[in-house]
Amino acid sequence: MDPLDRPASPIDDLCGRFEDGWRAGRPVAIEEFLQGAPAETRPALFRGALTVEREYRERAGDPLTAAEARERFAGLGPWAAAILDDLFPVEPTLILDVIHGPYAGRSFPLSGHATFTIGRQPGQQICLPEDPHLSRAHCLIEVNPPLARVVDLGSKSGTVVNGNRVPQADLREGDEVRVGLTVFRVRVPGVGGFATMTIPAAPSTAPSGVHGVPLIPGYRIEHELGRGAMGVVYLAHHEASGERVALKTLLPAIPHTRTALGRFAREAEILRQLDHPNIVGFRDVGAAGPLLYFVMEYVPGASGATILKSQGPLPPARVLNWAEQFLGALAHAHEKGFVHRDVKPSNLLVVGTPAGEVVKVSDFGLARAYEESSMSGLTITNASGGTPAFMPPEQVNDFRSARPAADQYAAAATLYQLLTGESVYERSASTQQLLRQILIEDPIPLRPNSPPLPARFGPVIQRALARDPAQRFPDLRAMLAALRG
Repeated sequence: MDPLDRPASPIDDLCGRFEDGWRAGRPVAIEEFLQGAPAETRPALFRGALTVEREYRERAGDPLTAAEARERFAGLGPWAAAILDDLFPVEPTLILDVIHGPYAGRSFPLSGHATFTIGRQPGQQICLPEDPHLSRAHCLIEVNPPLARVVDLGSKSGTVVNGNRVPQADLREGDEVRVGLTVFRVRVPGVGGFATMTIPAAPSTAPSGVHGVPLIPGYRIEHELGRGAMGVVYLAHHEASGERVALKTLLPAIPHTRTALGRFAREAEILRQLDHPNIVGFRDVGAAGPLLYFVMEYVPGASGATILKSQGPLPPARVLNWAEQFLGALAHAHEKGFVHRDVKPSNLLVVGTPAGEVVKVSDFGLARAYEESSMSGLTITNASGGTPAFMPPEQVNDFRSARPAADQYAAAATLYQLLTGESVYERSASTQQLLRQILIEDPIPLRPNSPPLPARFGPVIQRALARDPAQRFPDLRAMLAALRG
């Protein structure tokens, strides 16, 4: 059948009606157009309506700018941000020009806060199979203006910056990076440029109150609950309501500006849309002096990581009970367009109740909101090695594009550790070695008899850990059904 003869789909029909309004001079706001639309149709409707509005406003001499679109649609969620990135490409903030080697004359751009890998193995963003001296996964570059860094991934011939072989190095305009036979020259478009900056080695709260406890307007802090990679968590009271809350503070690697803080706060506020009994509730976000803070529901329990450390590998029946809850919570979020991006045992909070254990997923979306801001510095190449252990290959290659399948991989790695006490890869001496393992090696298969496990557990977890996202389960509900047997 000729494509022109095919009947219009419901999506096409709705977008056609939307265009009719613009054609008649009575445009409907996209926000209003999307109201009441089923969640599964909203991305397609948004893309179609946005394309129409751009076209008609361009004709009228009032073009829709990227800045206006991002500001206006910030509340729709991560799925809308991905469409905006596609329709309003961001100008590159770093470009690698190949000046020598088999690929001389080519250029590779990076924009925003992103990572990419260089190597001979398919799947790397810069795949250079004709360079025989390049390792399969040779090096990784992370950029988050004003920072940029190259990290060697244990390559045989090394990564050389300005004539010096380095394990890692910060990059500036005009630097030359040699990998194998290929030499790149670093180019930084625009005026800002990049600078070498010292990133805090550990979270800090820059003491501003009594005994180092920060002063956060509207909250009274009782005591510290714990420390993690992203910051320090306190038990606090919300003075207006009296609610006990968990308040997390962190000192950004890059001092925040009003613009960066505003965008970060809007990204975090979107989390209010997540309302599920197994997701820690989001309450507030803000800044106090140099500090950023998040306020969340207080969950008076222990993390999965703490329980694992004190009790050792957990019985399969207990792990399945936890999986029922946290996989269900993640599936609910995915259906609303949210991806966690940082699933791991320490982000599972477990509370004992008379009816049994209740598991809640914490830090939902906070990693994304923070990492995508310019304030976070270099989050992958400056990692301590904890979070990358649960990160799938596609997230190492480009953590901005993490999809629900990335949460599935991390959830499987979490189940693996809860059942065995071990990670899905051999223990690595450094984050760089771990990243290389993730990129080129398969996870260690789950042994069915050490510890004794139901026969179905191994194949289910192994499938969810597939390095190719297309080989994993269609979604987390399918994975959970397979776990139940």
